[in-house]
Amino acid sequence: MNTYEKTALLIRWGIPAAQIARRAGLDKSTISKWQKGTITITKKTEAQIAEAIQFYIDQLHNVLDKLEGAESANSNQSPSSELQTAKNGEAT
Repeated sequence: MNTYEKTALLIRWGIPAAQIARRAGLDKSTISKWQKGTITITKKTEAQIAEAIQFYIDQLHNVLDKLEGAESANSNQSPSSELQTAKNGEAT
Protein backbone atom coordinates (compact mmCIF):
# COMPACT_ATOMS: atom_id res chain seq x y z
CA MET A 1 0.00 0.00 0.00
CA ASN A 2 1.51 3.33 -1.02
CA THR A 3 1.32 6.67 0.80
CA TYR A 4 -1.64 7.85 -1.29
CA GLU A 5 -3.64 4.70 -0.45
CA LYS A 6 -2.72 4.88 3.25
CA THR A 7 -3.84 8.50 3.37
CA ALA A 8 -7.16 7.61 1.74
CA LEU A 9 -7.63 4.80 4.26
CA LEU A 10 -7.05 7.13 7.23
CA ILE A 11 -9.57 9.58 5.78
CA ARG A 12 -12.11 6.75 5.39
CA TRP A 13 -11.46 5.81 9.03
CA GLY A 14 -12.54 9.31 9.99
CA ILE A 15 -9.26 11.16 10.39
CA PRO A 16 -9.71 14.50 8.63
CA ALA A 17 -7.33 15.31 5.79
CA ALA A 18 -6.60 18.68 7.42
CA GLN A 19 -5.51 16.90 10.61
CA ILE A 20 -3.11 14.65 8.67
CA ALA A 21 -1.74 17.72 6.90
CA ARG A 22 -1.22 19.55 10.21
CA ARG A 23 0.66 16.59 11.66
CA ALA A 24 2.81 16.55 8.50
CA GLY A 25 3.50 20.29 8.84
CA LEU A 26 1.62 21.13 5.65
CA ASP A 27 -1.15 23.54 4.71
CA LYS A 28 -4.47 22.07 5.78
CA SER A 29 -5.73 21.82 2.19
CA THR A 30 -2.71 19.97 0.78
CA ILE A 31 -3.96 16.45 1.49
CA SER A 32 -7.43 17.14 0.12
CA LYS A 33 -6.07 18.70 -3.06
CA TRP A 34 -3.65 15.79 -3.52
CA GLN A 35 -6.39 13.20 -2.98
CA LYS A 36 -8.61 14.98 -5.52
CA GLY A 37 -5.79 15.13 -8.08
CA THR A 38 -5.74 18.92 -8.08
CA ILE A 39 -2.04 19.04 -7.18
CA THR A 40 0.96 16.76 -7.30
CA ILE A 41 3.36 16.58 -4.38
CA THR A 42 7.12 16.39 -4.13
CA LYS A 43 9.02 13.45 -2.68
CA LYS A 44 9.77 15.60 0.37
CA THR A 45 6.07 16.31 0.94
CA GLU A 46 5.26 12.64 0.45
CA ALA A 47 7.86 11.77 3.11
CA GLN A 48 6.24 14.27 5.50
CA ILE A 49 2.84 12.69 4.89
CA ALA A 50 4.30 9.21 5.39
CA GLU A 51 5.68 10.27 8.78
CA ALA A 52 2.27 11.61 9.78
CA ILE A 53 0.63 8.37 8.68
CA GLN A 54 3.13 6.39 10.73
CA PHE A 55 2.04 8.34 13.83
CA TYR A 56 -1.55 7.17 13.34
CA ILE A 57 -0.45 3.60 12.63
CA ASP A 58 1.60 3.59 15.84
CA GLN A 59 -1.40 4.90 17.78
CA LEU A 60 -3.59 2.17 16.31
CA HIS A 61 -1.05 -0.48 17.32
CA ASN A 62 -1.06 0.91 20.86
CA VAL A 63 -4.85 0.64 21.02
CA LEU A 64 -4.83 -2.89 19.62
CA ASP A 65 -2.19 -3.96 22.14
CA LYS A 66 -4.39 -2.69 24.94
CA LEU A 67 -7.41 -4.47 23.52
CA GLU A 68 -5.43 -7.72 23.48
CA GLY A 69 -5.01 -7.65 27.22
CA ALA A 70 -2.06 -5.36 27.83
CA GLU A 71 -4.32 -2.94 29.69
CA SER A 72 -3.65 -2.97 33.42
CA ALA A 73 -6.36 -3.04 36.07
CA ASN A 74 -5.50 0.48 37.24
CA SER A 75 -5.62 2.11 33.80
CA ASN A 76 -7.56 5.37 33.70
CA GLN A 77 -8.52 5.10 30.02
CA SER A 78 -10.61 2.50 28.31
CA PRO A 79 -9.54 1.20 24.90
CA SER A 80 -12.33 3.18 23.25
CA SER A 81 -11.06 6.44 24.77
CA GLU A 82 -7.54 5.50 23.66
CA LEU A 83 -8.84 5.10 20.10
CA GLN A 84 -10.53 8.49 20.27
CA THR A 85 -7.28 10.01 21.53
CA ALA A 86 -5.39 8.46 18.60
CA LYS A 87 -8.05 9.67 16.18
CA ASN A 88 -7.68 13.19 17.58
CA GLY A 89 -3.95 13.04 16.86
CA GLU A 90 -2.81 13.22 20.45
CA ALA A 91 0.14 11.20 21.65
CA THR A 92 -0.51 8.75 24.46
